[in-house]
Amino acid sequence: MKNLRTVGWFGSATVFLLAFGASVSEAQTSVEIDAVAGKPYGVGRISITLDPSECPAPLGIQGVTLQDAHGRTLYPAISGGENDPFVKDLILGLPVWQGGPVRQQARGILEGFLSANAPPQTTFYFLFTGRQPLTLTLGTVPPRSWQVVPRVDPDAHHTALDLWWETFRARPSGIFKKKPDYPPYVINYLEGLLARRLMLPIPEQGASGSWRTELEQKIGLFVGTERVLADAVRTRMVGERGLEEKAEFPLPRATRWTPLELPEVADDVKVEPIAMRVPEESLYIRFGSFANFLWFQDTLHEWGGDMRNLVALRGVDDEVSKRIEEELVIKQTTLGRMLGGTVVSDVAMVGTDLFFREGASFGLLFEARQTFLFTRELLAQRQARLDEGGVTEETVTIAGKEVSYLHSPDGRVRSYYLADEGYVLVTTSRTLMRRFIETGQTEQKESQRSLGQTDEFRHARSVFPVDRGDTVFIYFSDPFFREMAGSHYWIEMSRRLQAAADIVSVQLAQIGAEGASQPGETIDQLKTHQWLPPEFGPRPDGSRAEITSDGVVDSLRGRRGFFLPIPDVPVRKITRVEAEAYRDFLEYYHGRWGRLDPMMVGVKREAISGGIERITLDVRANPFAREHFERLSQHLGPPQKDRLAPVPGNLASFELQMTEQLLFGGLRNVGLPFDVVDGRVVPRGGIGNLLVGYLGTTGQAGILGFLDQLVGSPATQSARPAPSNVPPRRGRRGRLGNLARQLLGGGPSPAPSMAQPPSSSSFLGIHRYQDQRFTIYSFQEEILNQVAGGLYYEPAPRPAQIRLHVGDLSDAAATPTFGALAYLRTRQTSLANLRLIFSLNQQLGLPIEAGLDKAELVLNAKLICPLGGKYVCQKGADGVLRWTSTAFEEARKDASGKETVPKDHLAPPLNWFRGLDMDATMNPRDFSAHVELLMKPLK
Repeated sequence: MKNLRTVGWFGSATVFLLAFGASVSEAQTSVEIDAVAGKPYGVGRISITLDPSECPAPLGIQGVTLQDAHGRTLYPAISGGENDPFVKDLILGLPVWQGGPVRQQARGILEGFLSANAPPQTTFYFLFTGRQPLTLTLGTVPPRSWQVVPRVDPDAHHTALDLWWETFRARPSGIFKKKPDYPPYVINYLEGLLARRLMLPIPEQGASGSWRTELEQKIGLFVGTERVLADAVRTRMVGERGLEEKAEFPLPRATRWTPLELPEVADDVKVEPIAMRVPEESLYIRFGSFANFLWFQDTLHEWGGDMRNLVALRGVDDEVSKRIEEELVIKQTTLGRMLGGTVVSDVAMVGTDLFFREGASFGLLFEARQTFLFTRELLAQRQARLDEGGVTEETVTIAGKEVSYLHSPDGRVRSYYLADEGYVLVTTSRTLMRRFIETGQTEQKESQRSLGQTDEFRHARSVFPVDRGDTVFIYFSDPFFREMAGSHYWIEMSRRLQAAADIVSVQLAQIGAEGASQPGETIDQLKTHQWLPPEFGPRPDGSRAEITSDGVVDSLRGRRGFFLPIPDVPVRKITRVEAEAYRDFLEYYHGRWGRLDPMMVGVKREAISGGIERITLDVRANPFAREHFERLSQHLGPPQKDRLAPVPGNLASFELQMTEQLLFGGLRNVGLPFDVVDGRVVPRGGIGNLLVGYLGTTGQAGILGFLDQLVGSPATQSARPAPSNVPPRRGRRGRLGNLARQLLGGGPSPAPSMAQPPSSSSFLGIHRYQDQRFTIYSFQEEILNQVAGGLYYEPAPRPAQIRLHVGDLSDAAATPTFGALAYLRTRQTSLANLRLIFSLNQQLGLPIEAGLDKAELVLNAKLICPLGGKYVCQKGADGVLRWTSTAFEEARKDASGKETVPKDHLAPPLNWFRGLDMDATMNPRDFSAHVELLMKPLK
């Protein structure tokens, strides 16, 4: 065991800086340690240079443990360490560094600054208890140990504590740092906890303000996000404003909304019958047939039950589809699939929110052809669930109807069922069931109308006629948005977010108490040992977090993930803080948005050749980020009837019609020159070889004029004007003219010759082509020669301001590179889960073997390895327990034993995406788009 002399904090910092500037060999041997005793905790630091081979796989330096032989070290924080080698390689490969000795010297300086050729210096900060000597061990390979005698220096302790706090709170930022792929529940909880324990500066809330501000500015229509919840956890531990108040103010009256302006609709507009049984304030997802409903449900299952997985695999499975089936007690059996089309004529999903991860107000509405057969199947499923035990069925009277209510104490089952005049509704919400019954009553009040009875829905059906035959039709009505923005919904939305934050706080407090071998069976015990703030307890509405035999629940709303639906939670009185927050929200909403108009989406699915499906989406939407939307729309010109004809050899292209010019670009279908080095993708030649394509505008450079500064003086780089016999050509005449030239032996419309080739000595290696029609830029001179002469206009299927085309990525020349990048990104997602488990051990002292279960408990989701492996806790060669994934253990290795990127890896979207075409128009009030997506089902 090594004995190192401790040195003063400022003195050792100076030595550290000198070591940082020393040669590589010196830096590799430098280790500096300091420990300053204090109350309630001392502060220590280890500055060391570690080679990657010394860091445990698969987490690397982020998986290095720090501990004292007697368990006295706490809350370690790492400064320095890993950089992102991909961005570093990209920058160092820029053409700017190529050339004479001055540029080479500049590159060498930057390379040294980025530590490209040497392991980066790492500093481990930590807190510790007591003043006795520390026996510190870093969990490197092999482990390193030292004995350190803490010194007493109040001034140094104060400085050291500030440095530790700054490092502990630091978030990855900049282009060289990897941001976490998991919500920062642990670090936010500890920030709030330690700020109070140590009387340290209260953590800033971030650029967007508090989580309440987030609700105020984002309306909360689809809020319940992990980041907002994590912010609420930190605020709760620091001290949430307003929770000590009494709820003694009345709920604000209904807001006067600006009337919806609708064009006149013809009397003969067809409305589907099922819409007459949907409450007007409900969202409406209509499938049109049982087969379409099954396709939608199968697709959700196929893509992991989470539509976000259509783009990229996440490291968690929220099990949304499973929760829906479990809560409603509806499963698609073989009998249902055989008879569904004959006994059910229409299906719709209805509800008043989309909070599926927290507990939504939603239901499935069926229009039955043969009510007896269909209801018999549903009742059989309900009886089977009763026979399993743990649930209760009772008959409740709602709006004069007897309704079957199946429910469990933990809220995992909450199912209201009613068959009424050929329609069957199964829902989680008593309020939604009441509104369904009211839509079928002969005498109705204005507030009891159905969606199909409203003028706005008839207008929607004039825009998206029933006979379009949409596979799925999605509609968010004006009353839906008004309901979400109403005082009841908004107040309860913030209350349930606070309830969820309290549950997470108690769960983390229990983990911390377990790691410290302290009791944590009750809230009072957790408060006594300072794992929860002293004021933690009932909230103004009387609800509170409770520790039960079934886990931590909310006394009013139940289990997290199965909360009581918002419409079913009574809100009678509110606090002053809640009243002020809601008023601020309304001011922001009316000032920045005005109103949210109805939103509609039509989805068509059709099978084409080769087992490929074409999914067509037509969207009419209101912008949620209105201020950004208006800013962009102000720079757009009118929709254009023509578009640039496809350029052969493009893998992707876009057009953006600005007020004065057309901005366009393309990515060529070429193999991107990459190498795989030490398990990472390295671009040969930097960004110039990463972006093999072009960017251009009509006429002069305009908005791209800044690129001229990089290319050179226009006087020396301009091109000769286009020949007078080659005017801008659009549409059919342009194509016929080109065809005539080919028939006459003259070839296609010639590219205007240039006075001289584009400069190859530009600062970033950018070349330019310019004629009377276009100004085009590219990193590759040959790309300009291929593209410049072949640009002409043709009629477009629809007028648009924005157009996008992406070809088939599954067999493109660049697919191996895309696959490698996707693999590495997916690998980072899997590693993020291991970092979360690791943080529970290092920050809260949880036994390492319990990490997976507790991580899933806090996330309220299953951790999955997106590489297809399974997370396991196993001993390494050094005998230390660590979590890893079998995917890393089974990964391909090169001759030196280093992990390599599979050449045939196809992660989402490469494994299902086969092409996309989109055109869109926008103005300050709305957005419309037509999207055609080609995809290959995974099954």
